[in-house]
Amino acid sequence: MTRCALALCLCAALTAGTEFAVSAQTLPEAIALHNSAAAGDAKDLDAAVSMLEALSEADPENAEIVAYLGSAYAITAREGRNVVSKMRNTNKALRHLDQALEMEPDNFSVRMVRASVQRNLPPMFNRADDAVEDMVVLDRLFQATDKAPRSMAEAMLSIYDHLLAHAASRGDWAAGRDIALDRSK
Repeated sequence: MTRCALALCLCAALTAGTEFAVSAQTLPEAIALHNSAAAGDAKDLDAAVSMLEALSEADPENAEIVAYLGSAYAITAREGRNVVSKMRNTNKALRHLDQALEMEPDNFSVRMVRASVQRNLPPMFNRADDAVEDMVVLDRLFQATDKAPRSMAEAMLSIYDHLLAHAASRGDWAAGRDIALDRSK
């Protein structure tokens, strides 16, 4: 079954009132659709949004689902052509990302998704400082992990690069040096 077909079956089951249990395989499939859409695959965007909305309805307390849904709305805004829709989707994205963070402030995935969205927003949304705050928390969470998986370490490289550039842009050379030295350990 293709990813798009799986998303449509999931949505149909929910709208028909069928009981649906979020399986361990469904969220990774939704994240794969999300990541494909984030990379520019427009055909997976609608399927990602539909699947994540269905998962969110089925499990509204799952912060990771809420965060990825927020990110999917941000991708929808990025890909949109209508300014009003772009604003509406961006605001919806930020509400979901903030809600996910309130649910689980120390969840690495939630912070990573939120930081990624916020650092790519236009300055008019005033989220650059929030993105940096998320990245600092991500560093703390990463440092507290005894045996971080390779994927977590690889994800932190882009975070450290962004923090280094942010420190340099603010003339905070001491912070930039500390970040660079910390990375070399």
